[in-house]
Amino acid sequence: MTPAFSTIRFYTFTSGYKRLLYDYAAPVLLHLFHRFGLKAETGIQNKFNLNLCIMKSLRNRVQLIGHVGQDPEIIAFDGGEKLAKFRLATNDVYTKANGDKVEDTQWHNIVAWGKSAELVEKLLEKGRQVAVDGKLTNRSYEDKEGAKRFSTEVVANEFVLLGKKPS
Repeated sequence: MTPAFSTIRFYTFTSGYKRLLYDYAAPVLLHLFHRFGLKAETGIQNKFNLNLCIMKSLRNRVQLIGHVGQDPEIIAFDGGEKLAKFRLATNDVYTKANGDKVEDTQWHNIVAWGKSAELVEKLLEKGRQVAVDGKLTNRSYEDKEGAKRFSTEVVANEFVLLGKKPS
């Protein structure tokens, strides 16, 4: 996997614990960046500012943690390519001004291609908690009645299994 950025800039801190943080964190980060073939620039700045130039890697990036709503649908194409589709439920809990707790569930359409689809097929099942990293895509299609429909999906690049396997 090739990172979406090529240069990391570090700025030192001039006082107390902030300087201590830099002294311990920067060498570890530098080691990791050099290991992946990235170059790092260092500089001095008078205020607390660790500026990591990673905005390019944040473009159109979605990270979700939720539960799989149903067993993934797997579609095999000619030539061996696979597509996996599943729905992911994410929950948000908040308290209203009057003290009532509200739980809001959002459903997301997730698709995975190739090796990711094969792993989804083997590892994911209804109820499994998973973290998904991918990009947001919009597409349109015509349904069986000929009406134009629109769909928003997350194309998964990576996923991580969380929690225990559902019983």
